[in-house]
Amino acid sequence: MKITDIKETYSKYIYTVNEFNERVRILTDVEVNRKVISARFSIRILNFIIDVTFIILVLSVISKILDDLFFLKSAKLYLQLLSPIILILYYTFTEYKFQQTLGKFLTNTYVINEYADKITLYQAFIRNLNKPAIFISRFFHVSYFDGKSTEQIPHDIQSNTWCVTGEEYNYLLSKLNNNIV
Repeated sequence: MKITDIKETYSKYIYTVNEFNERVRILTDVEVNRKVISARFSIRILNFIIDVTFIILVLSVISKILDDLFFLKSAKLYLQLLSPIILILYYTFTEYKFQQTLGKFLTNTYVINEYADKITLYQAFIRNLNKPAIFISRFFHVSYFDGKSTEQIPHDIQSNTWCVTGEEYNYLLSKLNNNIV
């Protein structure tokens, strides 16, 4: 079963007219597909800041080591030029292998596929290949200004993945496990 097929039941009143032409309300149960709640955009920004800070620190240490050991003054320049590729590889590897980057680990968010499983290497690569451009464009999207939006953003949609909180992830797993026959 897919996470988008999980059903949710709620009660609502339906108004009707009885045989005496009186308006009555009847409590009925309604079953709908539950919407998967993605991590808020403000959490995604925090994840991004943590991950980029981590990569900058690692690249700075590598640059310093290369400079001290091999007297490579241009190491910093090369690492700066390669940093977009390094960032894409970092995101792709960590999301594929662990379902989380360092930022996602610290904020308890996960990257999952439509079955609440680990994403494939292909999904991780597609998800992160165009992430920088799409991520920046989200700053200009009106619905994300409040930082509370829980919609999938384009790189999630293109790779058929979701970035969810730990609470949502555990909820989805429990619902999927309850539906196993």
